[in-house]
Amino acid sequence: MDARAALEGRRRAGDIAIVIPSPRRRRDATRRDGVCGDDVVRVDWLLKTAFDRDARETSRRRRARMSPRASGTRVAARARVASSRERRARSARARVVFARFELDRTDDDDDALRAMRDAARAAIDVAMSHRRVARVAETKRDATVATTADVAAQAACARRLRERAATATTTFVGEETLRAVEDARVMKDVVDACAGTIGEISVEEVRSALTSRAPSAGEAYFVCDPLDGTKAFVSENEAEQFVFGLARVTPGVGLDRAVMIAPEWPGGGVELVAKKGAGCFARKLEEDVFRRLEMPQPTSLSDELSVVISAHETFEDLPLGKSGVRPTRVSRLCCGSLAKYVKVALGEAHVFIQHPKANGDAFVNSWDHGAGVLICEETGARVTDALGEALRFEESEDKRRFAPGGGGVICAARSIHDDVVRAYARGLEVR
Repeated sequence: MDARAALEGRRRAGDIAIVIPSPRRRRDATRRDGVCGDDVVRVDWLLKTAFDRDARETSRRRRARMSPRASGTRVAARARVASSRERRARSARARVVFARFELDRTDDDDDALRAMRDAARAAIDVAMSHRRVARVAETKRDATVATTADVAAQAACARRLRERAATATTTFVGEETLRAVEDARVMKDVVDACAGTIGEISVEEVRSALTSRAPSAGEAYFVCDPLDGTKAFVSENEAEQFVFGLARVTPGVGLDRAVMIAPEWPGGGVELVAKKGAGCFARKLEEDVFRRLEMPQPTSLSDELSVVISAHETFEDLPLGKSGVRPTRVSRLCCGSLAKYVKVALGEAHVFIQHPKANGDAFVNSWDHGAGVLICEETGARVTDALGEALRFEESEDKRRFAPGGGGVICAARSIHDDVVRAYARGLEVR
């Protein structure tokens, strides 16, 4: 059978779904059932690899059965080994992710998701192109800074969202504000940075992207962090990470769409996309194939637990460490909370805790958590406040900040989340 017939047969049998064509390939190639030429080649190569592996296993079993020198016991043992290998291979192929992700539908939800992915890529393109010449635009009250790249990325994101009819009436809540462009030189740098990547943009458009407006009652809205981890973005330290995050919040539903891009994640950068109730999918930035993410589920806190903490933290001094939890691996990661969510979503950590602020401020920023929360929940994590209660992104009037119970956020694999909450509470009592 030819490769295309093999692909179609596997698709109909339910072994695989179809890869997602990129927007460029969607425009430039003739699609059949959502597949374009280059994607078929990619899948055909993977199918050929699987078929070759099946052929080798079959040949090995045949030789074991036909060998005249092999005793009956030996033949049976070889057959069991081959059968086990075949089951493992079949299981691995079932987990391989050619997730279709329903991007070819035309309903408003999918239009919004496509717009979010376009906006995310535009924001990252603008930021990366402006990285080496970015200047400080604003020093904030918490001593962190926003650069002209942060501001330009937010402006690019807002522009892409406004260009899509499905999102024209949806409010945009971004981290950066008009304070960042009070200096005319900063505004000029922002306009120039955008013009070099997404085309001419007016000062009025930039100001609109930075203007906070509380959504009307019943109105959906986007929450955007153009660069979470500006310190890492500026330092260009390969051990530090920065992430773009964009989430949509719908009244009565909560977080329902999310996109994150970590352009310098080990392995060539990564994009993560999630739909509420439909799962989370990821791809390397140089590839078009998405794979479904399903995080491992430890049976207990002593079951090869992996925890990610901030670079400035020491695990033994944190509540989880004080409670006696001894993870197999503790990763220290800078900078920003979204990078920790990426690590959990990719299955590289089981637990991330955003601890209460040392200054006693009970509020956290919506953009620091929105995209990460939905993406991790769709991979198999549970994300709550420090008391184990649901996060309430919609509780504040301006939607910019909310107050989680206990002042913190706990993200952990669903199988151990309750245990983590209890251990965290015990650790708070240890002095």
